[in-house]
Amino acid sequence: MTDIPPAENGSDLRAARAAGPKPAGSRNAAVTPRPTLFILACLVSLAAAVFSYLKLRSGGFILIEFASGAVGLAILIGLSCLAMFGVIGILFGRLRVTSSAVTSEHVEALADATGDAMVITDQKGRAVHANADFVALAAKSGQARLAGMEVLYSGYPDFAEPVYQLAQAARAGNALVRDVRVPAHSSVPGASADGPRWLRLSVAPVAGLEPGHTLWRLTDITADRQGQEGAFARLQYIITYLDHAPAGFFSTLPDGRVDYVNATLAEWLGLDLADPQNDKMPLAKLVGEDVARKLQAVEGGTNVSRTNRFSARLPKVAGGHLNAEVVHRCDFDGAAHALPARSMILPKTDGAEATGVEGDMFGLFADALPIGLATISSDGTLIQANARFLTLSPKIKLQGKLLQAVKEIDQPAFSEALKEATATQHDASVCEVMMEDPAPRAVQLTLRRTGVAGEMAVFAIDRTESRALEVQLAQSQKMQAVGQLASGIAHDFNNVLTPIIGFADLLLTKMRPTDAAFADIMNIKQNANRAANLVRQLLAFSRKQTMQPRVNLLSEAMSDLGNLLGRVLGEKIGLEINHGRQRSGCHAVGRHIVGQDL
Repeated sequence: MTDIPPAENGSDLRAARAAGPKPAGSRNAAVTPRPTLFILACLVSLAAAVFSYLKLRSGGFILIEFASGAVGLAILIGLSCLAMFGVIGILFGRLRVTSSAVTSEHVEALADATGDAMVITDQKGRAVHANADFVALAAKSGQARLAGMEVLYSGYPDFAEPVYQLAQAARAGNALVRDVRVPAHSSVPGASADGPRWLRLSVAPVAGLEPGHTLWRLTDITADRQGQEGAFARLQYIITYLDHAPAGFFSTLPDGRVDYVNATLAEWLGLDLADPQNDKMPLAKLVGEDVARKLQAVEGGTNVSRTNRFSARLPKVAGGHLNAEVVHRCDFDGAAHALPARSMILPKTDGAEATGVEGDMFGLFADALPIGLATISSDGTLIQANARFLTLSPKIKLQGKLLQAVKEIDQPAFSEALKEATATQHDASVCEVMMEDPAPRAVQLTLRRTGVAGEMAVFAIDRTESRALEVQLAQSQKMQAVGQLASGIAHDFNNVLTPIIGFADLLLTKMRPTDAAFADIMNIKQNANRAANLVRQLLAFSRKQTMQPRVNLLSEAMSDLGNLLGRVLGEKIGLEINHGRQRSGCHAVGRHIVGQDL
């Protein structure tokens, strides 16, 4: 890189370019001797000095060549000091000994080999060092003086904001990258007449120099951008082709929301093409409840793909239906989690709808049946099913075992019916099972072999409501039996009360009120009359007593009824009857308190 002293920032570009490479001695990097020879010379000098000193102390002299002993002693002392300083400097890191020399020419060659224009600026934004590519770029821009990247692009509107952001990052000591598009025939440095160019400007702090020194770098990324634009154009072409294909396409997320609908299907159904992308519409809104149930009832697995094909009627926004063939594919990953599903819609022609040429008979008529219909294999795997069959349990899945949707207590009965149906040719096998569901369903399954080898038809009738009605009927019959029993008991008890009341009246006629037993007999008669009233109420409840309309006082009726209800309601329910001022009317009703002690 070409060195530009800060004091000479205004030097002419021609002088900077003509300067050429400088000698190795003028660079900051110094050439150092080989470490092995230097250490060996220090050790030899130190050994010679020590040995000569010992000889002098013993009266001898080691260097014969020296003319004088004093001169030789001085030279030995100097060698020993030099050796000691060298060893100490190496040990404490004061002298760095490297195995090879690195010169500024190597750094400059490395910077030029990148092919990028690079310049180093100081804390004030002045250019300090620049490689040959940057010098050439600045010369082409018409700059009379060498300046930094910020000054080089400051006069161009497209670079105003990116250069400002880069300069702010440089002053803050941060790294930043910005890409700018340069039109063809532009006067911007780095532009080309062949076509638009993409330039990448980047800044990064330089380690090892004084704080504030920043490396600015300019890279031509036109080739990369052209590759990206070509790939994007190809993708746009594919999307356009898919949108206007002669078949409908839509994609569904695992949670049941529609993620994509092509323009062809949106036109057929009268949809706004932006609705699926903006609202994430549910699948049932696009294809209807029955078809959505079929699309989502697919048995999963590990790294498996399942494709189902069936006939369907898709609802249109403006009314009516689109008769079509649906080809649906579901994929599952290694954890058996569902991936986004893809579906293709093939509309049926009028002739195919009339004659049933396209699609199978199952798809044409199964959805119109008021009962569930499905086909299973001999091992109980569900091959296809209509929507009503799939509503019986959320565990009913296409390509899944039908047995997994049956409650465990009824699985032996279903397995036995399946075995029986497989063994017989013409007879049907019937079993009633409970299906797994938040609200369990009672289902009657009829299994019979079809004309296809290894397949059986399953007819399912939901008997949940009929079972509930049967329970209610049994309860009503039980209550009817209780009423008949109460009626018979009431008649017999009435026959017992009649002589009690009659004999009590005979005794009262023979006695005076002042007699001691008169009050006891009167109590017997009153209690017998209360019992007779209870018998009349039981007969009315059992509807065995002849009812005749007549005028009754509500207050008296409620008083008599209160005696019966007070015993029936229990300890935690209280009955309070409030009469009006005139006993001919009752203006208040009963009040019960439930759940607390009175």
